[in-house]
Amino acid sequence: LKAEYEGKIGDLQKEINRLGYALRTASKKPDKENTDEPKFSRAQLQSIMAEHKDDPAVMFQVFEELAKDAAKGAEVSATKAIDIKNKKSQMESYLGTIKGLDDDASPVSQRINKHLGELYLEDHPFGKWLAVAADTLMNFKNIEEAIKEQTRKEILGKAADDKRKSTIKNNAPAKPGSPSDSSASEALTPSQMETAKMMFGNDKKAIARYAKMLARSKKSGTYQTA
Repeated sequence: LKAEYEGKIGDLQKEINRLGYALRTASKKPDKENTDEPKFSRAQLQSIMAEHKDDPAVMFQVFEELAKDAAKGAEVSATKAIDIKNKKSQMESYLGTIKGLDDDASPVSQRINKHLGELYLEDHPFGKWLAVAADTLMNFKNIEEAIKEQTRKEILGKAADDKRKSTIKNNAPAKPGSPSDSSASEALTPSQMETAKMMFGNDKKAIARYAKMLARSKKSGTYQTA
């Protein structure tokens, strides 16, 4: 048992040593990026072509290098083209909300077209967007004043509307029990008031209505009930 145990310990120690060696050597390995062959610049490739123009094998390798660079450039360009297309679509969707921008005869459209020419943006994928931004910046003062004027009109309009509503409310016919009832009762003569109190006691609404009844009867010559 002792021998078997010591044998297992020895095997484990060997495995530990092996793993330790593997970790140490792995840490010393250069990164993949560092193992790649250095890339030649175009000037360097031109120098190689000039030096080995009579060596087909070398020239073929130079052409391979150029083809790889072209392929990578095309891949990047394709990715950019998709991104530009998506961004342009989003921008055009927003620009479609600007009134008059699609009408060549409108003042805003004429200004934008002028900016496109003056800022050399005709061929830029985001040309119209940048032209609108430039127009907004150049007319910021006028836009600010227009906003202030619109706000002032809205405030004045609200004040005028509130005043109109207040006038209508103040001139509305009096309801029973309103202050006009007391003024109507005050129109009674002392004798009529005494009679009204005998009939209605302290019922001010009834006295006021009685006073109005007497007032209408004077105009028509007969009593009317309401």
